[in-house]
Amino acid sequence: MTTTDTTLSLQLAVEWLKIQPPVTFQCQNCLHRIDLAAAPVPTLVCPECGFIPTPERCQWVLNYLADQRLTAEAQAVETVEAPAEAPRCDPPGLDDVIGNKSAVGQIRIFLDAHKAWQKDFPKQPFPHTLLSGSGGLGKTMLAEIIAREVKRPIHLEMGQSLTSPARVGDVLLSLKAGDILFVDEVHGMKPQSQEALYRAMEDGFYVPIQKAGKPVVKPVKLPPFTLIASTTDVWGLLPSFGQRFKYHVKLKRLTPGELADAMMQRAKRKGWELDAEAAAVIGARAHGTPRLAIKLFDGCMAEAKAGGENKVDAFIVHRTCEILEIDALGLDDEARRYLGFLAEASGPVRVNVLASKLDGLSRLTVERRLEPDLVYLGLILKGEKGRILTAAGRDHLAKAH
Repeated sequence: MTTTDTTLSLQLAVEWLKIQPPVTFQCQNCLHRIDLAAAPVPTLVCPECGFIPTPERCQWVLNYLADQRLTAEAQAVETVEAPAEAPRCDPPGLDDVIGNKSAVGQIRIFLDAHKAWQKDFPKQPFPHTLLSGSGGLGKTMLAEIIAREVKRPIHLEMGQSLTSPARVGDVLLSLKAGDILFVDEVHGMKPQSQEALYRAMEDGFYVPIQKAGKPVVKPVKLPPFTLIASTTDVWGLLPSFGQRFKYHVKLKRLTPGELADAMMQRAKRKGWELDAEAAAVIGARAHGTPRLAIKLFDGCMAEAKAGGENKVDAFIVHRTCEILEIDALGLDDEARRYLGFLAEASGPVRVNVLASKLDGLSRLTVERRLEPDLVYLGLILKGEKGRILTAAGRDHLAKAH
């Protein structure tokens, strides 16, 4: 046995004893189990036959122990670095809603009251509810949460698609007892369609429109149902329609901090890392609107993914904003052009004139998509004679250039 062989044998004895005490090592010659812990010094010399394992045997076992150690270390790193919770894929509940505490509190009370009523009147549907507020605040999400809480199917319709009382009747007659009909942008319904719907809410009947020369059709009894409607324009509803809703929940824009928290929550649900500074930048540029914050965050994730990252930091957010031409207030090029036209004018500018200058956008698009955020940010004022730029609007344009 050479010195090298002895060194390998001693090294193996030390490693074997260190990693797996107090196990025994089997003699390669007489198969005796050598009790390493009982030996006065680390050694693999067999006390029965004096045999020392071959260098090949020693080297093979040393390599095996090294591989085991590397595997154990890798597993330990994975355990430490793995997220505490896997990305959530379950739909959100009321506890997940960030911001609008008053609205969420009202809905919680309404749900608790409904569950209490259900004990005595199990077939009573959830009361008709109107959700109002500017676009992108989560009205559809809240309607879906209510449906899940009361465990009833929800049917989604757009107000603009309910073009006639007959179309309203088709939708109503498709409902089953306890179902929820959610009409988004309910202000888009024509007055005749609103009337057909509120009669069904009030009386539980659908009254077909009588046509000249046709026999009179009797009202059709409807199963009990719930209407949840959302609107950005409460004044666009017939007063007699709006009064039929038992509950009216008003949603407000979120603060930048609440939006930042909401994006941190969204990142966690998706299994992404979003640092606090990046979340704050997104929150500050989303005009208090979760939908805009989500859109910007999704753009940031796409930018990060293109670079092979699963993390969004402030640098990624700023780079994404540059690509999308979004400035420090969250305004895009179209909004800045709108402000620029006002800055060049000597007085108020009518909205139809502004729309024609913005690549022929419709007046409705300008009023509903561009102006609400500009008014919210205090950059413009709306009056009977037209729109004017505020001092804050002029300051922002100066900084933007």
